[in-house]
Amino acid sequence: MRAELPVNESLRLKALQDLAILDSPREQSFDDVALAAMHLCNVPIAVVSLVDKERQWFKSCLGLDATETSRDLAFCAHAILTPDDVLVVEDATKDRRFFDNDLVTGPPFIRFYAGAPLINAEGFALGTLCVIDSKPRQLDAEQLNVLKALARQVVQLLRLRSAHDLIQQKEKLLSSLLKNFPGAAYRCRNDERWTMHYLSNAVEQLTGYPARAFVQEPRLSFVDLMHPSDVLRINDLSEGALNNKTSFELEYALKRADGQWRYVHEIGCGVFNDQGELEFIDGFIWDIQARIDDDFEKRAMANKLAQLFEMAPIGILQVSDDGGILATNPEFNKMLGYTAEELKGIGFLDITPEEDWWKSNLAIENIKATGRFGPLEKTYVHKNGEHIPVEISGSLINVHEGQGQTWWTLVKDIREQKRVDRMKSEFISTVSHELRTPLTSISGALGLISNNVLGELPPKVKGMVDIAYKNSQRLSFLINDLLDMEKLIAGKMLFEMSCQKVQLLVQQVMVESKFYADKFSVRFVLHDEAPEARIHIDSFRLQQVLNNFLSNAAKYAPAQTLVDIYIQEFYGWVRISVVDYGQGIPESFHAHIFQKFSQADASNTREKGGTGLGLAISKELVERMGGRIGFESTPGVRTCFWAEFLAVNENHKDQRSASDAE
Repeated sequence: MRAELPVNESLRLKALQDLAILDSPREQSFDDVALAAMHLCNVPIAVVSLVDKERQWFKSCLGLDATETSRDLAFCAHAILTPDDVLVVEDATKDRRFFDNDLVTGPPFIRFYAGAPLINAEGFALGTLCVIDSKPRQLDAEQLNVLKALARQVVQLLRLRSAHDLIQQKEKLLSSLLKNFPGAAYRCRNDERWTMHYLSNAVEQLTGYPARAFVQEPRLSFVDLMHPSDVLRINDLSEGALNNKTSFELEYALKRADGQWRYVHEIGCGVFNDQGELEFIDGFIWDIQARIDDDFEKRAMANKLAQLFEMAPIGILQVSDDGGILATNPEFNKMLGYTAEELKGIGFLDITPEEDWWKSNLAIENIKATGRFGPLEKTYVHKNGEHIPVEISGSLINVHEGQGQTWWTLVKDIREQKRVDRMKSEFISTVSHELRTPLTSISGALGLISNNVLGELPPKVKGMVDIAYKNSQRLSFLINDLLDMEKLIAGKMLFEMSCQKVQLLVQQVMVESKFYADKFSVRFVLHDEAPEARIHIDSFRLQQVLNNFLSNAAKYAPAQTLVDIYIQEFYGWVRISVVDYGQGIPESFHAHIFQKFSQADASNTREKGGTGLGLAISKELVERMGGRIGFESTPGVRTCFWAEFLAVNENHKDQRSASDAE
């Protein structure tokens, strides 16, 4: 009959598996114990059996040609149920548990069985040391006691074997660690020369000398390789640490076999005997020359940056991720009339007029997303209250975990540039006004002549008049753009602000700009992801901006392609984007795209038409209406121009005046 399972079967099986002995090769030590048991009991068969989940497996088996049997047939499965005593079956044919067992009715025809359980330190019966005979017999008390003693010896062998395996695993691990450690491990004696008791082979890569040079006679000492100026200092440091029975760390220069000096780092600790006397020092030594060189380069670079910081002809300030000013250079201090101490610790928004805060926040968003921002025009407030126009750009300089980000901001004073620009604008404005009236008359007259109002013209004359008429119109467009720009710069352009539904505005512009789509064989497609979105703007001026976006997209999109228009709302802003899939804008031109008279490709622009003022005017219009403008372009793939404004609640009635908008 099958034996019951022990009450602690799962824990017993885990303890057996932890030994990692199942299916291992035969070992003489276990065979010796089995042989002693066989002679003690005067039987032909002795087995060291371990009872697994479905089988009993034999670590030693004398007198049988087998390595395991099914647990259902195992006498040992019954023996482990009585761990405090030896299970003795004097005649299996008369025992109701075994009389019909296949091992009784067939080979090896077991009649006698005695099994002493193998009890580990936790009290689990892992198997048995058993003796077997094909004849009925009995054991006396002395034989039973010795059989138990031999079973205890098997348990000791199992324990020693497990400990030996663990030691081997640790030795392999230690060997692997030492092999892969980027330096040399050592143990040296406490003598005058600190003689090496052990030294890993990695010392050859470190010093150029093989390990045997430090171990065999005549011995080489690390002291022999140290720079003379380091020897006394190192002895004092290491001896002081060892006297206090603490570890020590050292850095010093070693002279390699090839004559090169290399800096190394050493850590060590003392090994003391029972009397508290220092016997050995265990430690590691590794090369740190790369770090020393890197530190030297960093110090040199820091010195150069410090000189640049102090002597730079433009303003520089260091800013933390919360907007606080950490440091400023003399040029920046001079520009704003503050001392470095007065600026340190305040936020850069404290010296920025409120109307430019969004530009500063945009710069922060860009640098956190891409590591850089600018160039961007904004205004700083001088200590005396004067507003100083500047151009800023910035770059992330370091990221410390848990300490946020830090970046440099370069600040260029553009007051003189603005003054010159104003003079240019005033000149252009004057000239434009003076040209406008006669040009209108000339253009009107040419239009009448071109349309044969005064009679039909000869073909050659008609061709020349048409050319003159088109160029007069182009000149009129240029003058109108110049006058618009002059009004914007002078703050004379009025804005009639009101709450408008974005969808209707965009659809109206698409209708008005359809002739551009037809002319250049493209199709405008609206993707409205915020159909109820409303914004507070001057509808005529926004249409002027969107018309510029659509006309540019149509001009530069490949024929027979789409121009996509998106309306999207996120984070409280409504964005209108116009995307074409043409040649894109060269990276080198990105910084100039919204400047006056800017043209990425002058020859292409002449072919397509345009004054080079449209995007500059659009930027001024969007910003004067409280919005933001920008673009993204991947050459040869796509270009996207966008304008965005704060979303307005559908029921909001905003009565701000035109002057408020400005």
